[in-house]
Amino acid sequence: MDPEATSSFARPPLDCLAPEPEAPVRTKWFSRLCCCFYAGNLYSQVVVPQTCLLPPQTAMNYGKKTLVLDLDETLVHCSLHGLADPDLVFSLEILDKLYSVFVNLRPGVGEFLEQMSTNYEIVVFTASMRNYADKVLDLIDPQGFVSFRLYRDHCNQRLEGMVKDLALLGRDLAKVVMIDNSQVSFMLQPDNGIHICNFYEGLDDELEQLYPLLQELIDAEDVRPVLRNQHKTMSSKVTVDLGEVRSDLNSPRLPQMCD
Repeated sequence: MDPEATSSFARPPLDCLAPEPEAPVRTKWFSRLCCCFYAGNLYSQVVVPQTCLLPPQTAMNYGKKTLVLDLDETLVHCSLHGLADPDLVFSLEILDKLYSVFVNLRPGVGEFLEQMSTNYEIVVFTASMRNYADKVLDLIDPQGFVSFRLYRDHCNQRLEGMVKDLALLGRDLAKVVMIDNSQVSFMLQPDNGIHICNFYEGLDDELEQLYPLLQELIDAEDVRPVLRNQHKTMSSKVTVDLGEVRSDLNSPRLPQMCD
């Protein structure tokens, strides 16, 4: 966290947004508590991953449900060519060249992170490159309400786009909620997802509208029936809107530095 805005201005090719020199970190927490498995209509057999993307919950978050948040067009909108009235501007080095990145913050994002951290373990899961995502998150979350960050190298690239497999988190799926502007992102676990409208700029109350539902989910034994009843998720038979199929995953555009 679903078509993303395209534009005609030149941007650096995605090939230049190579992963950092160090290998992606996937901490091995293979135990009864952390081992995760799933079976569904998209798979013919039970899949048991040998690694989990997240370590066990911290003492502060122990027992809380996990709120997984997308970044681009969900919490922020970013552009390389400038915005009329950006909330933030920062520099990012790509292939030894320095670019200015302009950022619009979704209204209420700071308060949303603070309020949600009271009752949820917050994880930002983005299809963005690590160096870009960390810059944005350091700016919008200086107090550290986000407990963990996951990036492009933690996603599964499929024909439909970047998929975020929640079964790999190492959390009970009955206690995981994901908010994303791309339904493709949670296509493997549609009953865990809340689809949010794209944000680019201007007035917007989408985050505010989520408060009642997220408050209800705090006490739910299993979030998935609640989300189904709220009609916030995709159906169990995932139908991908052709408009969301990213045939240009490697196109030269910023939001695949973003998601």
